[in-house]
Amino acid sequence: MRNRFIASAAALLAFSTAVVGLQPAGATSPSWHVRSGAVWLKSQVTHGFVPYNNKRDLSDTVQSATALAAAVNDGAPGGAVLRSMADYLGTRVNKYVDGNLSPSATNDNAGALARLILLRQAMGVADPTGLVARLEATQQTSGLFGTSDPTYDGTLRQGLSMVALHTAGVGWSEPLMVKARTWLLDQQCPNGGFWADKASPSTGCTNDPADYLGPDTNSTAIALWALSTKNGAPSVLDSVTSGLGFLATAELKHATWSFMPGGAADCDSTALVDLALFETSQDVTATTGTWAVGGTSPLVGLERFQVRPLDTPSTAGGFRYQLTSDYPKPDVLSSEQALLTLSVVGG
Repeated sequence: MRNRFIASAAALLAFSTAVVGLQPAGATSPSWHVRSGAVWLKSQVTHGFVPYNNKRDLSDTVQSATALAAAVNDGAPGGAVLRSMADYLGTRVNKYVDGNLSPSATNDNAGALARLILLRQAMGVADPTGLVARLEATQQTSGLFGTSDPTYDGTLRQGLSMVALHTAGVGWSEPLMVKARTWLLDQQCPNGGFWADKASPSTGCTNDPADYLGPDTNSTAIALWALSTKNGAPSVLDSVTSGLGFLATAELKHATWSFMPGGAADCDSTALVDLALFETSQDVTATTGTWAVGGTSPLVGLERFQVRPLDTPSTAGGFRYQLTSDYPKPDVLSSEQALLTLSVVGG
């Protein structure tokens, strides 16, 4: 299963001002993977937005902008495109967060709010439009952020919300963060993997791949990112160690991962796991050791999904969803997630 994860003059000004600060002056030269990935991804932007199925896709636009912001910070080109995306998104915050309904804790999408906050942080600006307060207001008594059905995205939006709030200045000892961590830890299964929402099905922690239920690599990766002491979180060493153990058993050839154990390797999952490993201080560049498979590091495993000039020159730089013949062309979501990870990790 693939997860498509983020209206005022003040918002527009904030986005536009942010991009000005993302110039690559003084930045180190990015790798070919980052530079060519950024070039391909920005080529998918039309008049400030990313289309999907011939429609203006706000989710892809937010995620593409975040990935491009990280790449620009790494020294890749893309400042002008980011400005156009900033202008476009600046007047569509509410449409993205709650579908143009009156903003409220019931209407607001917690995952979208978290992604917008992370985008602003990637662009280096504060939160003049109260996105942090809006995200905090979505927390339920259980500790979960957002009121929508968490069956497939509970842990994903919870982890993103926790990371976004903390990097925006909310302390881990704050009551809402303590409640959030409690909910998140409750989603871990005995094998170490995290479920999107363990309470939704009635089968316990048994995998049900047909319905995408059970512990999965994406939920586990986001949970580990939110629980990482590298981000200042209080140590829950047993949970993190168990989660890393689950990812180790789910690792496939060429140091790649699938959404659920036993599936075919995909770029999205591999990118998320690589980012989680990096955020938990694991070495994703080593060609030997815990995470290397046959002399291939997780970072090189991710790079295998990238289209090379000798493969298809016209689409070189983009990332395929899978390496099979069914997915020969670059995919926007895969490229967003891979570019973000490579820019952060330094691939």
